[in-house]
Amino acid sequence: MKTAYFSISFDCNEKCVFCPCSENANNQPDVSLQQMKQSLDIAIDQKGVNHVLLSGGEPTLKKEFLQFLEYIVSKNLSIGILSNALKFASKKYLQKVTDITGTENIEITTAIHSHIPEKHERLTQVKNSFRRSLEGLHNIIDAGISTSVKYNMINYTYKELPEYTDWVYKTFPDDVTFLICNIDINGVALKNKDLIAVTFEESTPFLETALDKAVEYRRNGRKRNVKVFTTPLCTLDPYYWGFVNNRTKEELAALRVPSENPVNNRLFLGIDSDTGTMFAPCQNCALKDPCPGTWKMTGELFGDQIFKPFESIATI
Repeated sequence: MKTAYFSISFDCNEKCVFCPCSENANNQPDVSLQQMKQSLDIAIDQKGVNHVLLSGGEPTLKKEFLQFLEYIVSKNLSIGILSNALKFASKKYLQKVTDITGTENIEITTAIHSHIPEKHERLTQVKNSFRRSLEGLHNIIDAGISTSVKYNMINYTYKELPEYTDWVYKTFPDDVTFLICNIDINGVALKNKDLIAVTFEESTPFLETALDKAVEYRRNGRKRNVKVFTTPLCTLDPYYWGFVNNRTKEELAALRVPSENPVNNRLFLGIDSDTGTMFAPCQNCALKDPCPGTWKMTGELFGDQIFKPFESIATI
């Protein structure tokens, strides 16, 4: 899959305290519909893009969002949408989307930050956002769209991940993918790092307990796909490595984000990921290639001591 990532607007209807965007990100000028179309054409012609990932801010707030979806569909590309699902609480709005895209070549990923409504809303800083996002998610699922529920590993809630895992299994059908992600501590998140940042040493026991639950559910006949992202293999017992996905370290075929800086207000092609095994201890690790590594800022924030490289396969 060759992906073009479009952050089409930094406007958002939540104010998440762990957002990786800067505090003034929503002051950046939006990428116009014409610019988005031109950028996509170039990405297809020069990089063979076959998948478009739409993000923000909240991409559904962009007034030309539906028009851009129509253009993407006209190019026969698959679509991923990273959304808080608030607008999808309206079945009428969701119907407008599926009238354009259908349900076969679209996937929507929504982060629910805690299974405890008050904690979710402490993080989004928007009242009733838990109920509305959950309603939007159920509408998406009922429409037959491929859906993922995302959990962000942060200091405020990481100890509740095992209970959150039970909640996912009780709340959503098994064809909903469950994603567990360590996040990029940048922008607003960096400002709030005392509330947000958590080391692998602290979080791993709770992650492994959550994965134990996933294994037990699987033994009892549940078939949910569970994936762990941006988590180095050296921080987990090898028993759990099968859950770890290393796609995030791959080169991004194309990137377009809003910027008031003329140098950055353009399409970028062949962008190295901000995640990976770029850290000094990783360079001689026997598992450097299959390991997803983690965010560049994570290494800068906590230092090289968080990595425990393997000298050889025999040391595992």
